[in-house]
Amino acid sequence: MKKLIPAIIAALLLLCVCFAFFLQNKRKGETVLSIKDAESSYIFKASFYSGATPEVTRYMDSCTGILRKENASFHIKISDGDLTITADKQDNSVIVISHIRKMCKGISDMLIQN
Repeated sequence: MKKLIPAIIAALLLLCVCFAFFLQNKRKGETVLSIKDAESSYIFKASFYSGATPEVTRYMDSCTGILRKENASFHIKISDGDLTITADKQDNSVIVISHIRKMCKGISDMLIQN
């Protein structure tokens, strides 16, 4: 029994290292996009390789200048590998929603190419 304990501990440590590696590299190469364009709201969700987050953020920063000029009302939530953009169509003009759609299309294209 005493000889078995070090082997069990080694196996558990190996399992922990593998699990940590998996979590660190989760979704590498996998991109999931969801667009809900309802009558009252527009919702864009993306899950992607977390290493692409800085590139996505830079792209959104370059697009939001136009939206600020149009007094757009929308919400962006971004974390490593996850993005949600929501906009209420009643609070925004047709032009603003069009700009948000274009920004989301650009993000989609960028993520699909990677």
